[in-house]
Amino acid sequence: MRPTITLLALAACTSDPGVTVHNADPRAEITSHSDGGSPEAGFRTFAGTVDDPDHAVDDLLVTWQLDGASACPALPPDNNGNTTCEIFLEAGARSVSLQVEDPIGGLGVAQVDLNVQPYGDPWAEISSPLAGNVYYSDQLVELAGVVGDDSDDPPALE
Repeated sequence: MRPTITLLALAACTSDPGVTVHNADPRAEITSHSDGGSPEAGFRTFAGTVDDPDHAVDDLLVTWQLDGASACPALPPDNNGNTTCEIFLEAGARSVSLQVEDPIGGLGVAQVDLNVQPYGDPWAEISSPLAGNVYYSDQLVELAGVVGDDSDDPPALE
C-alpha cells in the first residue's frame, strides 16, 4: 500500500496598511517672560526650554522670532534643552515666539505677547565745580559728575 500524503495549506489574508511612523511633536516653553508681561524697551534676554519624546535634544533645531521675523539664527539647544536669545524690544505690543523642530518635521511653538514699556532717558548731573564759587582761568578746575539710567547700569552708558 502506498502512503498517502496530505498537504494542508493555510493562507492568511489580511490587508496591510503599510508602515506608519508616529512622531510626537516636540515641546517648547518660554521661561524668561510671561504672556501679557510689560518689560521695558531695550535689549532683553529670552530663555526657554525644549524637549522631544522621540528625539535627543541635539537633534532639535530652535528658532526665535520677534513679531514673526527671525530674531536669532536657528541653532540646536544646549545638552539640557535650554536656549536663549537676546532681542531688542521697541515700545509697544510685541510677540516673541520660540519654535522647535525635530528631524522629521514635527513642530512645537511657545509664544508670549508683551506690552513693552518705553524706558526713561539716561540722566547726568554735574557735582563739581559748585555754582557760586570763584574759579580762575589759570588754575585747573576738577570736574565731577554722576550719570544714571533706570534701564541700564552705569558701565553700559556712553
